[in-house]
Amino acid sequence: MTSYAVGYGHPPLHSRFAPGKSGSPKGRPKGQLNLETALKNELNRLITIREGDRSRRLKKGTAWIVKTVNGALNNDAKANATLVALLRAVVLGQPSQAPAETPLTSDDQGLLANYLERHGNSNDDAPDNAAGPLQRKPHDSTSN
Repeated sequence: MTSYAVGYGHPPLHSRFAPGKSGSPKGRPKGQLNLETALKNELNRLITIREGDRSRRLKKGTAWIVKTVNGALNNDAKANATLVALLRAVVLGQPSQAPAETPLTSDDQGLLANYLERHGNSNDDAPDNAAGPLQRKPHDSTSN
């Protein structure tokens, strides 16, 4: 027998996988699709849509784009936002951005003040209109 250093990355010869044998014999079954492939397959399926008095056969992905564009043209705010994000990503190559925080309305400020009055303000030195996550005081088990 030849000298062979057994250690990390060098298993004993008798416990190695035999040639042609896998370490995960069951593994992923053949033909099982991952999420990306399943999504691509579904978006490439043909469906029939009606436009006025005509019908057209389109891929589902194309039909979604047509519906989004038509919704944006009909002043649908969600379709418009989706279309703008899609255009930014595809045409300008910009990644999608998180929506900007909207300023607090008077109703929001009233709700926030009510909450802080009931639960206490753990950030007493912060201004009333500070835009940040609400923080709770640590729970004191003796106050109940």
